[in-house]
Amino acid sequence: MMGPRLASAASTFAARGLAATPADPERVVYNSFQGRYSDNPRAIYEELVRRTDGVTHVWTARERTLGAFPPGTRPVLQGTWRHALEVERARYVVANVEMRENLQRRRGVTFLQTWHGTPLKRIGYDNRYVVANPAGFERDVREYVRWDYLISPNTFTTGILTEAFRGFDGEILEVGYPRNDALNAPDRDDVRARVRAQLGIEDGQTAVSTRRRGATIPSTSATARALRCSSISTTSPAGWGRTTSCCCGCTSSSPPSSDRRVPACATCPTTRTYASSTSPQTCW
Repeated sequence: MMGPRLASAASTFAARGLAATPADPERVVYNSFQGRYSDNPRAIYEELVRRTDGVTHVWTARERTLGAFPPGTRPVLQGTWRHALEVERARYVVANVEMRENLQRRRGVTFLQTWHGTPLKRIGYDNRYVVANPAGFERDVREYVRWDYLISPNTFTTGILTEAFRGFDGEILEVGYPRNDALNAPDRDDVRARVRAQLGIEDGQTAVSTRRRGATIPSTSATARALRCSSISTTSPAGWGRTTSCCCGCTSSSPPSSDRRVPACATCPTTRTYASSTSPQTCW
């Protein structure tokens, strides 16, 4: 069995070799976060299924996500020869992430880059690490020039994407994120009730969804500061009782003594305690 590096190299070699093969006009390849069934690509897939017949829908997958894809799709493992073959045969590619090692730009293929969020963190050329690494930036530019279309959720994001993805010369579609169409769909109330029931959230309760761990929010935005400083009342793991959580991952409760003390957040009045006994984290 090939190791990760060899598999990636083989996939890249296969993709380049297959670039001359004709594209299948009825084939779409999707890539959501390098192997998930989620986000904007999922919303686009579900709408295409509703509107069209006879289309082959290929999804980039990982071992642990193979069972997440619905019947009628063709999940393929990223980094394999089969994945390279499927990608290169597709007429359309829909992705919310970069695909440097898995796609060669060629005539007759349309790449729709949906992206995956409003950039409250620095991305692309706005990221100081990218600016400090010219070779890395050149590699990124080679990715951006392959995109034919880039979806933007709003005017604020359009301006940032234009600066961050330098080299992209396609069309920015400021049409909102497909994943948010569910909020205005005719069955939105039924979906809302079903999801709240699955999560055990009672009617009248306010649910707060925090950002994913690992993202960053700049301190220059008043809105961002408010997001950072807002405390959320949550239920701690068994035996911990109620805690007040800052969205950076700190809590003001009294968790087990094995937890580590960390510096105070810039906008928090007190030093916080990170609510995990295994992963230390420094607040912003």
